[in-house]
Amino acid sequence: MNSFTVHGTLQDCSISVSWTKDGGLTGDVEAIEAVKRIASLYAGQTIEVTPTGPFITGDHLAHRHGALYLINETLDEIEEITGDNPANDWVSGRIY
Repeated sequence: MNSFTVHGTLQDCSISVSWTKDGGLTGDVEAIEAVKRIASLYAGQTIEVTPTGPFITGDHLAHRHGALYLINETLDEIEEITGDNPANDWVSGRIY
């Protein structure tokens, strides 16, 4: 599990948000606050990254698949993901 960075737009501004393997977020402060607000809305719920999984049941930001899902929910558009892209290793049916 390595870090990744999402480059995209939020309210017509270019931003970057990075997830680190310790579950932390770095980058644009406003985007990070927005991701954390959305994460709090999902607290106690299972996130279906895709309809067939993986499924994130615990701390969504602690898991890279959950973090990517929440960042995607936050941004208006994702332009690029650099680093170790979690979308490259989604496993259907897996529960985290």
